[in-house]
Amino acid sequence: MTPRPRLGPKPVRRRGLRGRVRRCRRPPGPRLGTRAAVAKSERNGCATVSASLHSFPKAFPREGRAVLRQPTRALILDQQPVWLDALERVLGQLDIEVAAKLEDPAAALDVLVRERMSLFMLALEHADGSEEAEYVRAARAASKDTVVLVCSSRRDPIRISRVLEAGAAAYILKTLSEEDVRCAIRQAFERTIYLFTPPRRRPTEPRPEQTLTERELEILDLVAAGRSNSEVARMLWVSEATVKLHLSHIYGKLGVANRTAAAAWAHAHGVATASADLLPALRAPRVVGAPS
Repeated sequence: MTPRPRLGPKPVRRRGLRGRVRRCRRPPGPRLGTRAAVAKSERNGCATVSASLHSFPKAFPREGRAVLRQPTRALILDQQPVWLDALERVLGQLDIEVAAKLEDPAAALDVLVRERMSLFMLALEHADGSEEAEYVRAARAASKDTVVLVCSSRRDPIRISRVLEAGAAAYILKTLSEEDVRCAIRQAFERTIYLFTPPRRRPTEPRPEQTLTERELEILDLVAAGRSNSEVARMLWVSEATVKLHLSHIYGKLGVANRTAAAAWAHAHGVATASADLLPALRAPRVVGAPS
């Protein structure tokens, strides 16, 4: 008899546990993870492509050398040449082209005006906080699209706040490692880390009695004690017109319309004191030769 032809793929010879050869049939179609399977899936328009495990790491970026997405040109200003070379090396690791390395602040501003720079890293160790902040403002005015980063070895909080308020994107300490400096540069261009910033407290408005001057408090105290304008003027040795002027200021600060409302406000807020009764004796003119 003629043997019947076998249907399907050719059986694969595999060795079992006891050394005997056993035959098994391979499933029809190409194996998963091969190039043929991927190509066939793409031709058929499949949404999911079967791939082997060793192909997944290729979809993720390589670690250790994270570069910026857009081409960047940088300008470096530092009055210490050693730091110029160090910053150039760090920027080179991010594939950032260093267009110029300068030690003169005025020349750096001229370069910002003439050429278009994406990044400006500066360090002014010999300047105080106010001078450094003014230079940052000048750099931002010379090139509004340039990201300004300040490098310094000083940790003065007032200096840091002045520089950041002037327009610097970051304040980098020179004691950081190269990896931290690279991370700060990347965050200046592509923000991926967001830190919580506590909201600033609004300054509390002063109470109305805190806005009154010492003379106005004295006049309000006498008015609350029931003294007239002429009596207040005689007690304080001022003219009656001066008393009226002070009262108009008091009405405006307290938000009242007349002396009655001002006296009621003084009693309600504890501004009226008993010292007003002593003023006549203190302010009365002394007669020479009269018994004390």
